[in-house]
Order: sequence, then structure tokens, then C-alpha cells
Amino acid sequence: MMSQKVKADQKYFTAMKAKDTMLQENRLLKNTHQKSSEIISQLKDAEKALASKVANLEKQMAELRNVQHLAAVQAKNYQGRILESNNTIESLKKQVTHITDAIQSKDSLLNTEAENRRKAEIELERTLVRLEGVQHKLEMQAREESEDDQVEALRVSKTFIFMSLIWYSPY
Repeated sequence: MMSQKVKADQKYFTAMKAKDTMLQENRLLKNTHQKSSEIISQLKDAEKALASKVANLEKQMAELRNVQHLAAVQAKNYQGRILESNNTIESLKKQVTHITDAIQSKDSLLNTEAENRRKAEIELERTLVRLEGVQHKLEMQAREESEDDQVEALRVSKTFIFMSLIWYSPY
């Protein structure tokens, strides 16, 4: 019986040892499982965050593509406007050159006309001076002729009076 008891005790201790080993392994496996669950949970959270970041980045890329497209369209519009502005500037430069030439031509013509007008005014002044001289001479001649005419009229009157006296006198 003793041997059976020793055997039973040995079995009991072996079973207890096995139980302790299994409990320890079970605890270890539970810890490992819990850690694995936490890691899986963290990985799932990280995957969700990463998926969210990827979605945000894709949205940003789509927005940036739209912005890039709009910028390209605006750049083309600006290039068209710049080309149009350059053409307008060239046209205006030509007009300014044409107007400048016309102004210089008209200025030259005006200078020539002003010079001719000055010459004509000087000639007019000379002519007016001559005219005044001629008028003065005519007035002098008219006075002289007037005086001569008056003298002649007096002579005619005297003669008429004298003749009247002779014809109408009683003698």
C-alpha cells in the first residue's frame, strides 16, 4: 500500500505539476492572446487611421489636380491676354508714331504758315503805310483842288456878277 500511496502521491504531484505547468502555460497563452488582441486592435486602429489618411490624401490629390487644371486654364487665359495686350501695345505704338509724325508735319506746316503770315503782316503794314501816304497826298491834292475849285468858283461868280451888273445896269 505504501507503494501505491507513493505511486498515488507521485501521480498526484506529477498531475499537480502538470496542472501548474498547464496553468502557467494557460496564463502565458492568455497573456499572449491578450497582447495579440491588443496588437490586433492597435493594428486595426492604425489600419483605419491609415485608410482615413489615404482617403484624405486622395481627396487632396483630387483637389490639387483640380487646382492645377484651373491654374493651367488661367495661365492659358493670361497668356492670351498678354498676347492681346502686346498686340494692342504694338498697335498703339504705331499709332503714337503716326500721330507724332503727323504732329511734326503739322508743326512744320504751322511754322511755315506762321512765317508766311508774319511776312504778309509786315507787307500789309508797309502797304498800309504807303496807303496812308497816298491818302495823305490825295487829301492834300483834294484840298488844293478844292481851293482851286473855290477860287475858280469865286472867279466864275465874280464874272457872273460883273456880267449881271453890265447887263442889268441902266447906263
